[in-house]
Amino acid sequence: MAYNPNSELVAVTFLRSLALGPSASFGVGTTLPENKDTWLNGFVQVSVVGGTADIDVPTRRPVFQIDAWVPSINSSKPQWGKANTIAEDIVAALYEIPSTGTKISLGSAFKDAIVQSGFAVGEPRRVSNDPAGHARYTVDISLTWVVAESVPTP
Repeated sequence: MAYNPNSELVAVTFLRSLALGPSASFGVGTTLPENKDTWLNGFVQVSVVGGTADIDVPTRRPVFQIDAWVPSINSSKPQWGKANTIAEDIVAALYEIPSTGTKISLGSAFKDAIVQSGFAVGEPRRVSNDPAGHARYTVDISLTWVVAESVPTP
């Protein structure tokens, strides 16, 4: 029996599925890896910060904080442009979700999900003063998703 997915799993898998072009080689997860060599092209950290579930239908509407990190390698200058590009590309991709939604497979242990829509709750913003000198942009996004088997088929 497959488990129901949670919002973090849906968001991480959805973000990994996006075809974002040149910035798409970044990693995605809920925890920033300790070894920065594993995220030289950037890393997107996902955290649930709010949202609601629908009262009448099994629809979830979580709000996520999306942190786009890019490490500083052999330089004391943070790579602000690259971190911003990752955040902006994610925001732009939310407009590309088809009206039928995007079905994502969450592996054999979990039921599939359908991301029905998404939007940015605010603008990407720079987060300065990282002690390690890494560049970080953050943006809050909302995704509307359902468990795939809960969607009636015509």
